[in-house]
Amino acid sequence: MARRPSTVLGLPELEKALAELGQRLGATVGYRVLEKVAAPIRDDMIAAAPFDDGVTRDSIKMIRASSERSRLGKAAYSQTLRDGGSIGEARGALRSTMRGLKASSGLAGIIIGPGRAPQALLAEFGTGERFHKNGKSVGTMEAQPYVRPSWDKHAGGLVAATMHFVRLALGLACTAAIVTVLALGSAPAPANANACNPRIQSC
Repeated sequence: MARRPSTVLGLPELEKALAELGQRLGATVGYRVLEKVAAPIRDDMIAAAPFDDGVTRDSIKMIRASSERSRLGKAAYSQTLRDGGSIGEARGALRSTMRGLKASSGLAGIIIGPGRAPQALLAEFGTGERFHKNGKSVGTMEAQPYVRPSWDKHAGGLVAATMHFVRLALGLACTAAIVTVLALGSAPAPANANACNPRIQSC
């Protein structure tokens, strides 16, 4: 199946709005928003996945990019030790891997798709002719795409859906921030909770 390019406009502006809340709060809000937006895509993948004893379907997950960064960082750590590196070098590989992935994924990221089950990839793209070790052909596997169609179905409305959940989430985040300020006795609360982030007004 030929890959078609896909571009979603407006996400840098969303990330900037979230970043204005501060790194930790912005990332928390960002993840919650992305999970809401990504859930229908994941559900469509599950519904469209070919039934191969449920292996592909059951492997489809939605995980936070931070979890994947951690997994890949640990893999880099282990690989460095297997290659004869020291503990210090392994720790350096872990930190370097996680920093690089964090820089490329932005404030928050969600990964949707099948796990590492071999069937999952073969079902999406199909195969050429396959052979046993004895040379006997076992034929081809026709592509049964379920990942790309699910993405294409929702891609056009991603920004609108994201903005909807951002507006709700930022409102809650601002309210939480105001409660924290009041608890610390640092400043009076604004009359309107949304006033702490003017971007909410234009979402």
